[in-house]
Amino acid sequence: FIGDGSGLLSNLILNLFSIKRAIFLDLPQFLIRQYIVNNEFAEKLEFYTPSNLNSLKTDEYIIINQDSFPELPKKDLDKYTNAKLIKNKSKIYSYNQKPIDDQHSKWNDIIKQNGWDLLSSQQSLSRKKYFIEVYSKVI
Repeated sequence: FIGDGSGLLSNLILNLFSIKRAIFLDLPQFLIRQYIVNNEFAEKLEFYTPSNLNSLKTDEYIIINQDSFPELPKKDLDKYTNAKLIKNKSKIYSYNQKPIDDQHSKWNDIIKQNGWDLLSSQQSLSRKKYFIEVYSKVI
């Protein structure tokens, strides 16, 4: 989970699906909240700040993001979606607005430039400016 904020989305997913391992990437103050909300799954969870992301080791990488892709600087989004980190079949699940002005990164272009293919895109029924998108990458 990149930028899960209060941890409610991750808690919903952890309660609904059989997840073997969940990795959280966020600022320290948000990671604390995510740990508290998801404490019952503590043995499955790992927490990383952007500065210690390079110590992450995984073969399959699924990125789940809601609301924060447009706010991430290009260098950070490059770091999270580049081939050095992603080693095998991977997916990105995004629930974000399309870039709307110069204050927001063109996150969807950055993801595509890093070799991800858009598999599906559907406008949200409840938030008209938002899109549920799935990207895939096979290395």
